[in-house]
Amino acid sequence: MTRTASLLIPSILLWGCGDAEVPTGWDPVADDPADEAFATASDPVGTIDSPASAETTVIISDEFSESTPPPAKDSFSLPDTDSIYFYAYFPDLESGNHVAVMEIDGPDGYTYRTLSAPFTVGTGLITGGALSEMGTRVVLELPVAGSSISRYGLTGQWGARLLLDIVAGPALFEAEFEIYQPVAN
Repeated sequence: MTRTASLLIPSILLWGCGDAEVPTGWDPVADDPADEAFATASDPVGTIDSPASAETTVIISDEFSESTPPPAKDSFSLPDTDSIYFYAYFPDLESGNHVAVMEIDGPDGYTYRTLSAPFTVGTGLITGGALSEMGTRVVLELPVAGSSISRYGLTGQWGARLLLDIVAGPALFEAEFEIYQPVAN
């Protein structure tokens, strides 16, 4: 009898879950006046100041270049790509320590990898980056050959978001790129 009762109680609890209904016409702001100020306030994410200007440029390529910007691409062949490089150009950065962060989302929409590159900008000195006519350049590399991408054939539309010196907030750059498996003839 004790054994039957112990099995029956969890069954009753699970049976009752999921049948709850949200009342129609329920307005959380109207029903809770304390939330009204929050609902009418400006978006707090938009108030985060980034040390980079809106003129940040990112070039995505499968070629590595020390000095000149490589040709931009948005589609990469899985068997022919060793790495995908993200060239981030930050004009008018303040002197100090910075971190460029590129969040890479896989074809499933989840974050596959977060790339980061710390760098320092000072008077005439840049460490971890390079100076170019487009601003301070930082290169972030996403390995493809020999990685999970090639081992598991992770093909499809990928996403990239660039952040600077912040862990969350509006991205300075967002783009999609494709990794595809060529069709054999």
